[in-house]
Amino acid sequence: MLEPFQWLTEEQSSNLPPEARAAVEEELADVLLYLVRLADKLDVDLEAAARAKIVRNAAKYPVEKSRGSSANTTRCSAQRPKLAAHAATVRTSSR
Repeated sequence: MLEPFQWLTEEQSSNLPPEARAAVEEELADVLLYLVRLADKLDVDLEAAARAKIVRNAAKYPVEKSRGSSANTTRCSAQRPKLAAHAATVRTSSR
């Protein structure tokens, strides 16, 4: 999936030639179909899994500590307890 973008700039990636865009669209469709089929076979609720992942990421990578940084999460650890409480609130309110 990444091959068409490997050596492109962000600008080039956003403006693919029609043939390359068609190939990317087809590959994305393949990935989506395999993902949905696998989730069905494993009885995974993709929406619930995605919501849970977003909550975990919010706790693991707090915006105020990690925005614009690719540093690992060690420096974000001090924020985790406070954010875990917030994440629990988000989970409850999204139902």
